[in-house]
Amino acid sequence: SVTTQGEGTGAKFIPNLVGDNKIDNKFFQEDSGAAGVSFGFYCGGLVKPQLTIGGEGTLTIIGGSHCIYANTPLIVGANLTLKTQQKDHWTSGIHAKKITIQDYVKINADLTAYLFESNDKENPENGDLYIGEHTEIDATITPCQDGSGGSTLSSVSVITSSYGITFGQYSKATIEVIFDVDNLGSGMYLPPVEVISSNNG
Repeated sequence: SVTTQGEGTGAKFIPNLVGDNKIDNKFFQEDSGAAGVSFGFYCGGLVKPQLTIGGEGTLTIIGGSHCIYANTPLIVGANLTLKTQQKDHWTSGIHAKKITIQDYVKINADLTAYLFESNDKENPENGDLYIGEHTEIDATITPCQDGSGGSTLSSVSVITSSYGITFGQYSKATIEVIFDVDNLGSGMYLPPVEVISSNNG
């Protein structure tokens, strides 16, 4: 179920999860380019509502190029599982202008590109990433050629922010980066890896 609250810049868009939910990007095919976003939230003009994924349920997303892409701030308050369709195609986790992972949330991911990218190009100070207390993140990243033309990734940034990154007390992130030569292309080098990267340190 989805609820909306308020109008204008203070509006909120809240998918409220009940039970186990699944989004499967069935449009994804090997020759379909970037294959799009599996859960997209776009808002133009002056209205910039807060997107909050909450509730007592869970959400599994089998993504195309992105599992979740929002051009507004994002709050994750429910357990998520993020998966790639196939190992030789770009699939990233969550991109938003600001990302907040609430306390006690569990996120499992098996992707071929970044896990979190919090990036506000217009106002970098708003593009911070907060990971709450007692959160549990378990992710495997298997870098691959990008979906736009076959060139390998020049670098791999697993968790990145345009401003700052905060881990709450007792949070735990287990991240495994696996380089599979079959995913990198013939004769290509292994790209450098930044597990946690912020433009503000």
